[in-house]
Amino acid sequence: MEKNNTFSGEHPVVKRTGCSSLSVVIATYNRGEALRLTLEAMTGVRHSDLRVEWIVVDNNSSDHSAAIIRSFSGRLPLRHLHESRPGKNCALNKALAECQLGDLVVFTDDDVTPEPRWLEEVVATSKRWPACCVFGGRIIPEFVGGSAPVWANTRDLLTFAFCLHDLGEETTYPKGRLPFGPNFWVRRLIFEQGYRYREDVGPHPTNRKMGSETTFLMELQRAGFGMVYAPSVLVYHRISPAQCSLAALRRRALSYGKGRVHFGGLPNRRLLALSRGLWTCRQVVRMGSGSLCWLLSWVVFPSGRRARLTLEALYQIGMSMEALRWVGRYGDTAGSR
Repeated sequence: MEKNNTFSGEHPVVKRTGCSSLSVVIATYNRGEALRLTLEAMTGVRHSDLRVEWIVVDNNSSDHSAAIIRSFSGRLPLRHLHESRPGKNCALNKALAECQLGDLVVFTDDDVTPEPRWLEEVVATSKRWPACCVFGGRIIPEFVGGSAPVWANTRDLLTFAFCLHDLGEETTYPKGRLPFGPNFWVRRLIFEQGYRYREDVGPHPTNRKMGSETTFLMELQRAGFGMVYAPSVLVYHRISPAQCSLAALRRRALSYGKGRVHFGGLPNRRLLALSRGLWTCRQVVRMGSGSLCWLLSWVVFPSGRRARLTLEALYQIGMSMEALRWVGRYGDTAGSR
């Protein structure tokens, strides 16, 4: 059956733009070898009829990332930027501020392997949906050490821990669903209208709060920009053995709980409006119950159940910690700026 590629919720300021030039943006921090594999894979991406520039932003790495980026300058049309301020979103905004962007701006990570037709499919999808401005592609985890860990035995755990993003056929995103960071793109007009990444969330060397792309994409969704999922635009997200541990899941869950305050608002807002003291007690109790749940997760079997308990416990702890910090600093009930 032929698809209707007219998005009924077209944003009022959308204008028809070209699709012949692309900017591929990658922010990186202290992952030189992963970045080398990614850039090597990028050299195999077909783009003969397209004008493509790879923009790699080194977020003040202390390893050999800068040398690796320079080594690909003769193999890719590549621009190398340096951002000394810590935080992935600071690096992304550096690229948006200093580079002449293509018609389409493609965002990915420093640990992906794209299919050879990746950028050709980006353009083809953008042409099929001329009224849409935001697009997400398929992401399949690729476990470098072999197979997925035994605790990642559900689709939800694979999605949360390893960025599995596979919604089936090409479609508009339903409410509440968004593209994932390793594989999405937007039309340049998004940035011409002043949209940028929030720099108080996202990967950070010392205080990670998940929500780098989430806060950005939620803002676009609330503004009425159409979003399309395209399974033909495929990348493989390489997962190292270190990322398969429950310790890594705990860190991710804690940072997700912190980020949730920024893109979802403060928990228990009505109680906060009624009594700040009672609300504070509620958060302390939540942290205590989360800590007990976390301790329990160390002795629970099977491993899938242990992983789910770990995720829930650290998420609750992270959310209450960040909520208390937020209210202590700003004293409002919004939880987002």
